[in-house]
Amino acid sequence: DPALGNDKEVRIPDGTQDALLDGKIVSLLARDSSPPETADDGTLLKTLDTETGVLTTILNICTKNQICRILAFDGKRVLMRSEDIMGPRLWYIALASVYAPRNEFAATAYRWEKPGDKGRMLLWNDFEVSVYDPQTDQVSLITRIGTPITGAEWDPRGNDIIFSTADTITAVELDDRDVRNTFNLARLTHLDGFSIARDGSTIRFTGAIGGQGGVFEKKLE
Repeated sequence: DPALGNDKEVRIPDGTQDALLDGKIVSLLARDSSPPETADDGTLLKTLDTETGVLTTILNICTKNQICRILAFDGKRVLMRSEDIMGPRLWYIALASVYAPRNEFAATAYRWEKPGDKGRMLLWNDFEVSVYDPQTDQVSLITRIGTPITGAEWDPRGNDIIFSTADTITAVELDDRDVRNTFNLARLTHLDGFSIARDGSTIRFTGAIGGQGGVFEKKLE
């Protein structure tokens, strides 16, 4: 505990596959250790109170054929990433209902808005970029295009989403009060990847423009 300046040993149950610490509560994913006649070999979502040592099972969350990771859990909803033979998927479960309905995102990749897995979540797949707000449980479509999307990032200044294809980098406004504006930031022969300075002042990207390859830099207004 950094506030108290001391350490406390916490025993994590056997079979734990993933864990997330939030305050004094550890949310974890663990294989079902029930007797063979009752276990379904799935993965259980559990919480561990580090003060009392109480371990609580919330629900069976993944099948035995899925590899799952917990992204966030606030006691009311859990954000998950799973992977199976169908590929990676992002989804969340609202726990207000006893049936715990599962809501799957139409996304295969994500990026949190703030460090420590906080704020909103940027979601994208091959053709769409969306933003999910955990506070409202709302998913907003930012853009849909006909060319495969290769990556996406938050503009650190909070005004835009920047995404790339195989040969372009584009910024699109988050503000949709009128019409969302888009801005072409770069067009290349091919693009390997891009990054944005922490203050949002500069974008750097690698690839080739014409016959010249290397690392390029552009100031953002």
